[in-house]
Amino acid sequence: MDKNSWHYLAWQNECQGWLELGRHNLGAGAFQVERVGPWVCAWGSGLAGQGPLGHQWLLYEDSEPPTALAKLLPPAHPGRATLRLPPLSDPTPWREALKAAGLHPLGSDVLMACPLGGQTAPALPPGFRIGPTQTALERREALEVVRLVFGDPPGLTEFFSPSGLVEQYALRAYGLVVSAAAIWPFAQVAGIYSVATLPKWRNQGLAHLLLTAMLADAQTRFPLAVLRTYDDLVPMYGRLGFRSVGRSERWSYRGD
Repeated sequence: MDKNSWHYLAWQNECQGWLELGRHNLGAGAFQVERVGPWVCAWGSGLAGQGPLGHQWLLYEDSEPPTALAKLLPPAHPGRATLRLPPLSDPTPWREALKAAGLHPLGSDVLMACPLGGQTAPALPPGFRIGPTQTALERREALEVVRLVFGDPPGLTEFFSPSGLVEQYALRAYGLVVSAAAIWPFAQVAGIYSVATLPKWRNQGLAHLLLTAMLADAQTRFPLAVLRTYDDLVPMYGRLGFRSVGRSERWSYRGD
């Protein structure tokens, strides 16, 4: 994989992010994260291990499928898992190897990238304010929005956005946090994650305002913003200047 390509940087941002989250939480979070050969393995503990995420396995380095899978299977911890692949020029050998190993395809996500430079902070309506959280209370308020929107079990939201490592942003309407998102500052690019808006505040363009402000802020520190998303959200991110740069396939390991 070309290490200067945008899809490589987008994938590295996520893989390195998992590793940094694991180091930062020092065993106290919802996942235990480690390198296993060419893989980043996030072993779900407690509610994370039993919930919708399960274990997460990300292929971090180029490797031939038989060699890589021999390092991973059988897994060190029981339970179901989602295995994720980076964008591949020819995924056929991996698909054949994963099917032979008993994994099942789950679909794929879109990796997107946006070059930074020239972004302008948005004009905000009266009573609205956007910025990074500055205090522990502001951060808790923003993370509560993320937790409510995604339905995270206790501790999971905090695992993905620890203070001092992940940059948490909030949009306030008349003092109330109604939309939030985070920047993962890994692999020298700005990863956009955990974009959440409270249900009754949706369809008003608030996520667009928040992300526009975040990109304008990030351009002073990063050359590129990246994210991973679903197909139905590609048009929204496209209006912010993101373009699709590849797909990440997801495979299910049932662990039974």
